[in-house]
Amino acid sequence: MKNSVALLLLFFSISLYAQNTQNTSDLQNAEVIAMEPTDTLQTKFHRLSVGAKIGMPNIVGGSLEFVLPLLDNHLAPYADFSGFDINPEEGTEVGLSYTEFGVNYYFNNTGKGLYISGGLGTLSTDLAFTNIEVESNSGQIVNDGIGTIKETVASTNLKVGIKTGGRFYFRFELGYGFGDIPDALEINASSPSLGISVITSEEFPDIPGLSNGGVIIGNIGFGLSF
Repeated sequence: MKNSVALLLLFFSISLYAQNTQNTSDLQNAEVIAMEPTDTLQTKFHRLSVGAKIGMPNIVGGSLEFVLPLLDNHLAPYADFSGFDINPEEGTEVGLSYTEFGVNYYFNNTGKGLYISGGLGTLSTDLAFTNIEVESNSGQIVNDGIGTIKETVASTNLKVGIKTGGRFYFRFELGYGFGDIPDALEINASSPSLGISVITSEEFPDIPGLSNGGVIIGNIGFGLSF
C-alpha cells in the first residue's frame, strides 16, 4: 500500500514538473516572437519590383527597383532603361537610348506610397540628317547632303512619385531633369552629286519633352513585386 501511494506521488510530481516546463517554454517563445522585427512578420512585404514605364523621356522601357533593408526600408535604388527611334521631322532620323540610375526615398517603411527621387539620366542620340544644303567653292548649291552625328545629353533628375502596394503595382512620377541641351550641331555633310564634304550647322531636332534647360519627366509604371 505504501509503495502504491509513493508511486502515485512520484507520478503526480513528474506530471506537474512537465506541465510547468511546458508553460515556461510557451512563455519564452511568445516573448521571442514579440521581440522579432516587424519586417520579419510582414510576410507580404515586397522588396524587388520589376516592370515597365511609359512616358517621358522613357517612351517605353524597363524598370528595376529594390527596397533596401537598411534605414527602416525608406531607401530604394532604381534603374530605368529604354531604346527607341523617332523621326521628328522630314530628313531627320533619331535613334535614342535612355538610362537612369538613382534612389527613391519612401516616406513610409513599406516600399509603397509617396516618395521623392533623385537620379542621373543619360540620353544618347544617334542622329542622321539627309537633304542637307551643301555649297561648293564655285557657289553651286545642292540639297543632297548626308551627315550623321552622335550626341549625349546628361541630366540631374528630381521627381516626386506614388506607388501602390501588392504583388501587382502601379506608379506615377512627375519631375524635371536639369541638363544642357545644345541648340545646334556641327555636322560633316557629304554631297554625292558634288563629291565634296563640308562642315555645316544643323538645329538640334525637336524631341518631345526636351528644351534648352533640360527634359520634362512624366511617366506611369506598372509591374510585379517580389
